[in-house]
Amino acid sequence: MKKTLTILALALILLLSILLVLLLTHGNKPAIQIIPDMPPPTAHSAPAPPAGIIPFGSTRKAQPAAILYRHHCAVCHGNTGNGQSYVAAYEGMPAIGDLTTTSKTEPELIHSLLHGRGAMPAFRNRLNDAEASSLINHIFTHLQHQ
Repeated sequence: MKKTLTILALALILLLSILLVLLLTHGNKPAIQIIPDMPPPTAHSAPAPPAGIIPFGSTRKAQPAAILYRHHCAVCHGNTGNGQSYVAAYEGMPAIGDLTTTSKTEPELIHSLLHGRGAMPAFRNRLNDAEASSLINHIFTHLQHQ
């Protein structure tokens, strides 16, 4: 009798596990919905991306690297890349990321630029590939060892 109850309990657990997996992976719906009452976006009702975000597949022309540097980088890294910036002066902190003497390689800088690092934000949604590449080239050719 005890053996039969154990088998039935294990079968019930197995059945409930299968049912739970089926419920969580039902169709193409995500397993967890953050806002369950929100209707799924359609092509016509999707909001425009926030300012500064480059939509996927955008053919927007790349901006010159010097303009990108002034717009995105200078506030923290300084106009000449030496880390003496408005943010550092205002916050009373030491120089932020001195790019003029950095020993980082190009792939390391690209990764930091696109994915962020420490206090540095990620720019993968603000810069297209050509802009990211030209910005890193600008750092190596115009800012280093000035």
